[in-house]
Amino acid sequence: TQIAANLHQDINTTLNNINLLSEMAKIKADKDIDRSKEYIEQISEKSHNMIIAMDDMLWSINPANDNMDKTILRMKEFVEALKNRYGAGMQMVVDNEVRSLKTDMATRHEIFLVFKEILRDMVLRTPEGQFLINIDLVRSRLYLKIHDTSPNAGASVNSVTMAGMKKRVEAIGAELDIQTVKEGVAVILLVPVKQ
Repeated sequence: TQIAANLHQDINTTLNNINLLSEMAKIKADKDIDRSKEYIEQISEKSHNMIIAMDDMLWSINPANDNMDKTILRMKEFVEALKNRYGAGMQMVVDNEVRSLKTDMATRHEIFLVFKEILRDMVLRTPEGQFLINIDLVRSRLYLKIHDTSPNAGASVNSVTMAGMKKRVEAIGAELDIQTVKEGVAVILLVPVKQ
């Protein structure tokens, strides 16, 4: 129900934005071609993002994907896609115990979306970054760490993105933290899980 409500809200907001942008593009089509092109580009980007969000949602609710092992595989696919698109250095290390965790669908979905959003944002801000992703089990909590070890790592965490993740993190009783370390910056997600 929560996933359906989130999807409904996302679709409604995006379609309203696309509708508004298309009306503005129509108005500017004859008088301001450059502005009209900007609106069309925004329409394209928003619709592309909605397609991805729909794909993630449908993947999450498919019973065939109802386990942590499949979620890890989906995360690895996302990492590979980012590597291929931006050329960032990325390595993902997953503890075998994590693969057999019994978590509910909503928790796995939120973990995946937080992971995706933060990693994408970090890569966009420092495409030359060197990212190490660790997923472990630490004292009955799933421990997800995204560590950018590049010299410009301080610029790789967007406070707006972090604030946007707060609601998702709270929904699953998790904690999200940024740590500036000797070698770069790390974002850590801690999610309570049953073993």
